Amino acid sequence: MASSPAAAQHLHDLARLRRVRDRIDREYAQPLDDPFEADDDHALQRV
Repeated sequence: MASSPAAAQHLHDLARLRRVRDRIDREYAQPLDDPFEADDDHALQRV
C-alpha cells in the first residue's frame, strides 16, 4: 500500500487524526456532568 517510509508515516498520521477527531466528537456529544457547568451553560444561552 505505502511505497515509501514517508507515505507510510502519512497514512499513520491520517489514522491518528481520524481517531482523535472521533474521540472529540464522542466527548462533545456527552451531556454535562457538573450541575454548575450545566447551569452556566443555560445562563449563557439566555444572554
